Amino acid sequence: MAAEYKMERNPNPKGDSEQQALHPRLISQGTVGTDDIARYAQTVSTISEADMKGALAVLAQYAAYQLREGYTVYIEGIGYLTPTLQSRPVMETKELRSESVHFKNVAFRCDKELKHKLKSMHIYKAHTPKLKEFDMNERRRRLLQYLDRNEYITSTDYAVLNHCSKYGAQQDLKRFTDEGVIRQSGYRSSTNYRKSK
Repeated sequence: MAAEYKMERNPNPKGDSEQQALHPRLISQGTVGTDDIARYAQTVSTISEADMKGALAVLAQYAAYQLREGYTVYIEGIGYLTPTLQSRPVMETKELRSESVHFKNVAFRCDKELKHKLKSMHIYKAHTPKLKEFDMNERRRRLLQYLDRNEYITSTDYAVLNHCSKYGAQQDLKRFTDEGVIRQSGYRSSTNYRKSK
């Protein structure tokens, strides 16, 4: 299976009618997670699924500890994780106290080895027939069907699944969360949605 892309137009930062350039955007094939990694490890090595999950949990715990201490965490073959900070804008350093500086995010820089492996990535333009519009009931049905096969869904995955905009996906997911159909996990860019128990 190869990666697919579609062409999308950049939003206009000025807000006027001037048309912006097109750029290729990867179409998500879904999300793979810890369970998938653990199953894969068991098929290609002598590591059991449970041991792999344990190792990944230790890695996540260790990475969080070192990032909190201000270190960059390097995972060989994957890349570098570095904490980033934020504060209110100031003109002079004396205008800001340490208590006003907070964690913002974790920046990722890809390992050269991983970049090299991805250079041979096969990418094809996706066939884009006229997209069918689904009503709310059908979108709910498709969401639940997706969550029967996958652990969670992101707003990007939902937008692809139901042929809608990212904004439309976020509105639907908020509604389904409020209705108790799904529950929200994560925060900001790592937000995902799981089936309610």
